[in-house]
Amino acid sequence: MDNRKERSPKRRLKHDHHHLGRRGLRPQSGDGRDRDGATVMLAEGEDLFAKGETERALRMWREAVELDPQRPRIWLRLARAMEELGDRAAGIEYYRRAIAAGEASPEVWFNLGNLCDLEGDHAGASEVYRQAVLRGATMVEAWNNLGNELARLGRHEEAIECYARALEVKPELFETWYNAGNAWVEVGNFEEAVRCYRRALPASQEPHKIHYNLGYALAKCGDLDEAIRYYRFASMENPADCDVRYNLGNAYLETGDRAAAIETYRSALQLREDDPEIWNNLGNAYAEDGDSAEAIRCFERALALDPTYHAAWNNLGNVREERSELDEAIACYTRAIEEDPDHGSYLLNRAIARAKLRRFAEARSDIARALASSPGFLPIVDSIGDLEEMRRAGFLKDLNRTAHGDDS
Repeated sequence: MDNRKERSPKRRLKHDHHHLGRRGLRPQSGDGRDRDGATVMLAEGEDLFAKGETERALRMWREAVELDPQRPRIWLRLARAMEELGDRAAGIEYYRRAIAAGEASPEVWFNLGNLCDLEGDHAGASEVYRQAVLRGATMVEAWNNLGNELARLGRHEEAIECYARALEVKPELFETWYNAGNAWVEVGNFEEAVRCYRRALPASQEPHKIHYNLGYALAKCGDLDEAIRYYRFASMENPADCDVRYNLGNAYLETGDRAAAIETYRSALQLREDDPEIWNNLGNAYAEDGDSAEAIRCFERALALDPTYHAAWNNLGNVREERSELDEAIACYTRAIEEDPDHGSYLLNRAIARAKLRRFAEARSDIARALASSPGFLPIVDSIGDLEEMRRAGFLKDLNRTAHGDDS
């Protein structure tokens, strides 16, 4: 068995959520008090605000609401003014006061939800958006944004249901298809994610993010050629995105196109030279291409950036072992194990290197540790040709008991 190289995992998808913005409030009919003092002050405040006399307008509205605190229209005007001025906390307070005064429109609940989201109160926002959809079942913006909040809270199945409700009403809502694709990725259904991202493609805003995530989902489905195609689209649309090039390099490496992988990882490093994961995977590409000297240089660069990076220690050990530098390889595997003590493949790799030096008892101890944490490794151990001499010497007897925690 070849020693297992550890590639850094693919970067996560672009997991921002497309949020849909504020809804305009419906015009309110007269309430029989249009000529009272509070109404006059409300109108005068509007004139002042339009002229840029913000403080005078706010004072006028606050005086009006003192005269009639049960008038929702005044609270709403204060809330909208606070939104426009960027005072989200005050806007939230005023929207809540409007609701307490009897305002029940879904638009008010929706706008309040947006402010809660901007304040980082995702649990609160989800409850507010839920009130919006209870009052306006066809408000696609509220369904979309409720889905976003639930996704941020890790409730991805519920988020998917919300996105579906929005798309039933408005199937051309490209932003919601994108959000649904992200949620399907989170629950591990990459085929559905691909379908959703494809439906999002006509969107004109930030197409590189859709192409990037579509490439990610296609790679997860094993369709690497299509993944490469969409990663390349994303890279052309946003050449400064390092993560796109990193994932493109991963896809090339998985297809066996080592030259393209090396070139792509190098281009990624031009954008982000201090990323140890890129150096690690570039090292893997060089190792698979037979250039051990460059592979060592890359792994060492990754470790200079992150000395705790156990995958790079393991990979450096692989290359050292392939060069018959067995003591150095064991030292690298040991560092990998120190950083991740229960990683079975690191223990097996050190066992193989120790067995090559005929240090069979130590190798047996490593194998026992690996099997204790990962009993499924037993068939792998049985197939490793580099352990044949150790097997003939009797050091691999009774591994079934070892795999079940009994190596006495």
